[in-house]
Amino acid sequence: MRRRLAARALGLGLAIVVAIGTPARAVDERELGRRFLLAARAELPIVQDPVVAGYVERIGE
Repeated sequence: MRRRLAARALGLGLAIVVAIGTPARAVDERELGRRFLLAARAELPIVQDPVVAGYVERIGE
């Protein structure tokens, strides 16, 4: 189930990127990121636990 939601969010993000078609400016990229975040929050469970968020942040470093 989570895999399906993640695939939907990824598909939505890719569709937005393809729809733009040209290199985006920083302002456009920020708007794209905001829209993707809103779509992801609507479709995926987002963990608000600071311990988990810190762990994920350390993994990304």
